[in-house]
Amino acid sequence: MRIALLGGTGNKGKGLALRWAPKHDVIIGSRSAEKAEEAAAFCEELLSEEGTTCTLSGEENVEAIADCDVAVFALQYQHAMPTAVTIKGNLDPSAIVVSPIVPIAKNGFCAMNPPRNREAPHWRYKVFFQTTRSYRRFTQHQLRV
Repeated sequence: MRIALLGGTGNKGKGLALRWAPKHDVIIGSRSAEKAEEAAAFCEELLSEEGTTCTLSGEENVEAIADCDVAVFALQYQHAMPTAVTIKGNLDPSAIVVSPIVPIAKNGFCAMNPPRNREAPHWRYKVFFQTTRSYRRFTQHQLRV
C-alpha cells in the first residue's frame, strides 16, 4: 500500500512514517521537497539503526499523492484547507483520505479553538466529497482542563 503523509515533516508525520514504513511504501509530503527528503532520510536512518528495512521517500505534497492508496493529513489545522485545495486535482478518486486534524492551537498550553462558523469538521467534505471513494476521520472530543 502507498501512503502519502501530507505535511509529514512534523512529529505526527514522522511518527506515522516510522510505524508504517516497514510494511508499506510511505511518501512524506511537504510544501518543500527538500524538507520532505530530509524527514524521510531521518526516519530511514532511525529504522536502519534498528535493523529495519523500509520504503520511504520525500516529495512535495502534490507529487506525494500521485498513485497513493491512502492520503493522511499530518499537518496543522490552519494548513489543511489550502493543502486540500492544492492537491485535489491530483488525488486518485479511489484514494482514502484520513484526517486526524482538530482545531487545537498552542498558546502556552494546548487549547481547543473551534472556528465560530463551525467549519472545522466540514472542510474535508467540501473538498473531497465528490472525488474520494471513502472518507475517514478520528473522533473529535473537546478537552476541558
